[in-house]
Amino acid sequence: MSEQPAFSNTLSMLSTGALRVSDKLGRFELRKVLGRGAQSTVWLAFDPRMEREVAIKVMRGGSGSDTQALTQWLDEARSVGRVKHPNIVPVYEADIQDNQPFLVFEYIAGTTLDQALKQRGAMAPHEAVALMMDVLDAVAVAHAAGVIHRDLKPSNVLIDAAGRARVMDFGIAARVRDANSTEPMVPGGGTPGYLSPEAANGSPPAPSMDVFSAGVVLAEMLAGKPLVNESDPYRAIYRVAHEQLALPADLNPAVDDRLRAIVSRALARDPQQRFLTVRALLDELEQWAKPSAVEAQAEATGASGTLDFLLRRMRHKSDFPALSDSVVRIQSMATSETESVNSVTNEILKDVALTNKLLRMVNSAHYAHQGSINTVSRAVNLVGFNGIRNMALSLVLLEHMQDK
Repeated sequence: MSEQPAFSNTLSMLSTGALRVSDKLGRFELRKVLGRGAQSTVWLAFDPRMEREVAIKVMRGGSGSDTQALTQWLDEARSVGRVKHPNIVPVYEADIQDNQPFLVFEYIAGTTLDQALKQRGAMAPHEAVALMMDVLDAVAVAHAAGVIHRDLKPSNVLIDAAGRARVMDFGIAARVRDANSTEPMVPGGGTPGYLSPEAANGSPPAPSMDVFSAGVVLAEMLAGKPLVNESDPYRAIYRVAHEQLALPADLNPAVDDRLRAIVSRALARDPQQRFLTVRALLDELEQWAKPSAVEAQAEATGASGTLDFLLRRMRHKSDFPALSDSVVRIQSMATSETESVNSVTNEILKDVALTNKLLRMVNSAHYAHQGSINTVSRAVNLVGFNGIRNMALSLVLLEHMQDK
């Protein structure tokens, strides 16, 4: 990370001059720049009183900032500092020096989520969901304490050395604004591209806004790129306010239909159509993650996660011979001209033997060029209705075997 030269080109001038390495901000000794953005710069600093390293976020307030706004910001920073959770980066102090606001955080070695996405691209679904569950658990505790984050985005999520997500800021940094800034003013704070439609339209802060922003962040983790990729912040705000955001179609096939549905609901333009709380979104992701943990373990051993799960279940359950009524329904649907892929998929999923047979078929050597296929809907698209009919017909023969 570059230090003084690069930083002096990006940080706005303070009334006392530009901050440099070895300068002091209050009692804190600045050591190096950890990161920088359009509205703030984060420094690694040393606190001689407590004899520890800290992270200091210096906002671009400057002499043009409104005194009343700074006072309000200071009050909000104190409120956030009272929220305690293992996945929240604690705020040690908030202060103003020469009309320059800054926050003092615990220093945590790690990388921000936006840096991780730039380096690695899309994350595996189970990893993305695990990180988002960390975030949502923290935000849910903050909501219970009456604190809305208002600025959830990848740069405000830190991944520590243990791989755990830690949430920063809670929107308090977004409340400070330079009077000379050309960035659009968003009531209640927030960042274009991660704002909810109601925040873009000026509604007061509400928990539903954090639900939407969490959906955007999760979508970006799964896609490996911004969901609203606009260099013009006004254009980004307009799109969020007037368009229904959606996951890209070309995602990793491991992002199954259920996970897509969860993200889509979080991204609903109408707050009433979203998960009503971040806790509800967290619960849904936890339910999704239960089977995905089994699949992730199987993938690590080189096995197909879905097939491994099914085969282990077959060894302990008695419900695996294909049921006659399931086969008959599949036969009827596969020969119909009006049935959809979704309806056939849902019917197959009702019978584990049919599911197992189909997934074995599409992961055989004949389909090897397609790569690993873990969702029934993709398998149905690949095999086609005629293939599904033949598969179900072959299982009918089991009814006439002595040992079903």
